[in-house]
Amino acid sequence: MIPIEKPKQWAPFFLVIIVSFISFIVITQMDKDNHKYSKITKETLISSVIIDIKRTRGSTGLTLSDNKFYGLIWAENFNYNPSNIEDFVKVGDSLSKLNNTDMIYVYRDSIEYEFQFLHKIQKKTSK
Repeated sequence: MIPIEKPKQWAPFFLVIIVSFISFIVITQMDKDNHKYSKITKETLISSVIIDIKRTRGSTGLTLSDNKFYGLIWAENFNYNPSNIEDFVKVGDSLSKLNNTDMIYVYRDSIEYEFQFLHKIQKKTSK
């Protein structure tokens, strides 16, 4: 056993150990929460209503009424404000994505909004 001659010497050591342990637990829990969301791919088929939105560390996770969980991927349409789909969607919106397409449709108040994932849709110019 190591004799403790000066207990105050050990205080910073124990403080570092405790802070490291707490940081590890917090990071583990945050990563655990992010892993439950499936990625949206071209093959994904979605037709459901958004019942919950979790925005954490630059990502957005959706819980849908069919008990599926999806992590939103980047898509922008500059015809809408906000233009980024992650900021655009709200609880209660209907979400639709057909199989083998890269288009995601958001339905709100009987209006269809379209986003193409991994792309920007530029503003339509009037002629």
